[in-house]
Amino acid sequence: MALTSCDIGLGIGLFTSLKLTHLISAYRLQENHLLKLSQGMGYSPTILNFFQQGKVPEKKSWAEKLLQYYQKCQMDSKTRRLHVAFQKGVELALKELIAQ
Repeated sequence: MALTSCDIGLGIGLFTSLKLTHLISAYRLQENHLLKLSQGMGYSPTILNFFQQGKVPEKKSWAEKLLQYYQKCQMDSKTRRLHVAFQKGVELALKELIAQ
């Protein structure tokens, strides 16, 4: 919301008196939902960066891929699944951008 506000010239602000209660259903804490959310968190910024700045992530070098593989091996299984979902989101966005 803050990025869109800035994009249309409204800006952002801090309001110490503003209070927010965020109510969510139990479903939104289940792993399947969190995996979809993580995928979206990979997808959305990739698309936004392309349309706002014309940037597409560069292909990773073999050294970067090796480091990423090593880092993935160090993660616990739940963190790894979230990471893989995030990367899947980035890959889906890139496929859509390339298809245009």
